[in-house]
Amino acid sequence: MDSLIKKTTPQLSQKRTQQKEDWKCNKLKKERYTPKEPPNLRLPCDHYTKAYRCTSLNYTDIIAFNKAFYKKAGQNLSG
Repeated sequence: MDSLIKKTTPQLSQKRTQQKEDWKCNKLKKERYTPKEPPNLRLPCDHYTKAYRCTSLNYTDIIAFNKAFYKKAGQNLSG
């Protein structure tokens, strides 16, 4: 016997699955940790050692790091 079992959306199924992204505490947490403004691009330090090469960073490196750090779970890094 072939039974056709189809996956339904959580709203239509009888036993609902948890949708943790819709919880109030998780929405507040996501809002708390998202950036409020673009990063400050002034580099106050003049490090140029093996460990720190702050002066070699340019604008695109900083923006790329900021996007990668604050990317949303559903987005790709390039987009």
